Amino acid sequence: MDEIDIKGALRRYVTTGAPPFPLAASDLLAKGRQRQLLRVGLSCLGSGTMVIVTALVTSSALTNLSAPVHPGLQVPGCERSLPAQARPTASPTEPIVGYTSAPPVGSTSAPPVGFTSTPTVGTTSTPDYVEPSQYPTAESPSQFVGEPDLVPTQWPSVAPEGPLPRDVDPARLAAMACYVKGAALILFPNASFAPASEPPMEIARWPELNFTAGWQPTYSVRARVIDGRRNGIFQVKVAPLMPGTPPPQLPQLEVRRLGNGRTAYLDRGPFGGFVIVDTEHSSIAIFFDDLLTDDQALALATAPELDIFR
Repeated sequence: MDEIDIKGALRRYVTTGAPPFPLAASDLLAKGRQRQLLRVGLSCLGSGTMVIVTALVTSSALTNLSAPVHPGLQVPGCERSLPAQARPTASPTEPIVGYTSAPPVGSTSAPPVGFTSTPTVGTTSTPDYVEPSQYPTAESPSQFVGEPDLVPTQWPSVAPEGPLPRDVDPARLAAMACYVKGAALILFPNASFAPASEPPMEIARWPELNFTAGWQPTYSVRARVIDGRRNGIFQVKVAPLMPGTPPPQLPQLEVRRLGNGRTAYLDRGPFGGFVIVDTEHSSIAIFFDDLLTDDQALALATAPELDIFR
């Protein structure tokens, strides 16, 4: 009801001999102020709600923008399984080089040439004349020319059994294996994966001797990638980088400075390529045959999930 209708109703109420109006002028003013305050409060509440919603949306957007962006590949993790395939073997009509015949169907090995499962018992005859070798023998000092001297160390020459001081936490190793598996699913979307030796993408650990720091743990994740005509080994190997470790010394090695204390070494030989990324704590090597480009391997090697000794 607008203001004119209200005035008309009040005028008719007063002039028709109706009983006195129950509210005085001061009461009317007070009621008006209450309604005005109520309208202002609702208006403020609406704008405040909008401010809160806007703040939440802005906060969410800022959170997404400020989320850490890893320099490596973004992978789904371990919830997906690898398409598995048995280790490839030669067909019965395709003999393996160095073997007398192709292995039986379903077998991964065959006896080498000249090997018999039952050794011959008895004496062996020695020929009367032996053709002299054209290569140096142990009596020839030229055999040792140019070979480096062996440096004695305080460390045992036999790898120790059991844990090592720098063994990595199992949870971090599991995260590394998940990351490499997820990266393989992205890098080789149509491939299947066969064992290289251990099951595909399982963590393998072995000790390596560092002449300065002693025996150190080395971890590897690998598989044989079979993708159409492509068939090669894909391996990620991570070892601790000890202070004072010299850089790799290989011919035609490309060196890239990546910043943040990281250096990359790239090489592609006749049998495939590899990338080594040295961080402040880890030496990360990617061996990929001819399966990847250098940039793909470098993107994987710089993933923080592989810097497990940090």
